[in-house]
Amino acid sequence: MDEPLAVRLEQTGERARRLLGGAGIAREGHESTGGAGGCPDDNDAKLLADRISSESSIGSAAADAFAREIVTCARTALCRVLDGSSSKSLTEMESLALESVIHVRGRPALRVLGNRLEGLDRHPGSDFWQNYLAGYETEMIAAAGATGAAFVSSFAIGFPAWVQGTAWLIAPNRVVTNRHVLLSQRDGIDFVESDGQGGTHLRRDYKIVIDFTHDHRTDDPRIRRQVKSILYLAAPEDPVDIAVLEIEPFEAVAPLALDAAGSLGNNFYVIGHPGTMKNPPAAVAAVFADLDGKKRVSFGKRFAINQGGRDLVHDASTVGGYSGGPVVTISSGKVSGLHYYGDPVAGNLAVTSAAIRGHEVYQYFQTGHT
Repeated sequence: MDEPLAVRLEQTGERARRLLGGAGIAREGHESTGGAGGCPDDNDAKLLADRISSESSIGSAAADAFAREIVTCARTALCRVLDGSSSKSLTEMESLALESVIHVRGRPALRVLGNRLEGLDRHPGSDFWQNYLAGYETEMIAAAGATGAAFVSSFAIGFPAWVQGTAWLIAPNRVVTNRHVLLSQRDGIDFVESDGQGGTHLRRDYKIVIDFTHDHRTDDPRIRRQVKSILYLAAPEDPVDIAVLEIEPFEAVAPLALDAAGSLGNNFYVIGHPGTMKNPPAAVAAVFADLDGKKRVSFGKRFAINQGGRDLVHDASTVGGYSGGPVVTISSGKVSGLHYYGDPVAGNLAVTSAAIRGHEVYQYFQTGHT
């Protein structure tokens, strides 16, 4: 599962079906799916126009016209999905349109401003989350402080450092991320290689640094820790997409803890670093505004637990770069999953905390392991 360097909205037709399908679509022979939101409509267009105007230099008239175009495209795409077309058949614009409507209906991605989150007033349609934000913002900021951007750099190729994914502390000297964050390719080159003894290490011509302060704070000192070694890398055939990295010690914040068995919640936030994209289309800007790689907290709900308890299916808005981010239950502040993929049919996926606990990688999460 290669993570493209350009932004890729992790959009699913099934997610749109659950959130938007059901009410308000008059199609002969169409069976309602009982969705809560109903078909994209004029109210969505207004919310989108407000969002586009606030996050770009587009004038109000042009924003209104573009918002109507997005809603028309989203409605057409949703009808196709509800009438049986595969969500894989959706065009990029159709996926963007559906994602935009879902976002303004209450799946915000909030900027992290150092010691606080941006307000929901910038995200009309997201009132559901206000009580959670008021009651748990301190815990959310603490979790965000333990989560960082995985920057990759290489003197040999000459590119500036780029955000490859997200990682979070499980011990002062260890972070966890996805296997595919390390095995992704840039110009056809992996970031890891065999050590000749059955294991792997970072290529010597690459450096990975975890930046825990890559957010929208003011000019506070940066907190960066270099990756020293690969402690664990799941085998390519292993369905648990996970890796554990040794870093220079970072003891200023508490590591994140996994949910206890059976404590999985229904309302979550995902912390991630959206991949950078210069001059994103207005449809993308309507969802994530400036795609600058800086930390976001995305709210969402649980859909299902699939694959015998291995996969948590959630509906938080994510983009490329969120890979490796923690999915945190709001009420407990514990990690319920490791986000790893936006599946084209099933939904946005995370490895459940239960699957991690039952996997050999769990030894690296335990206190006292060195």
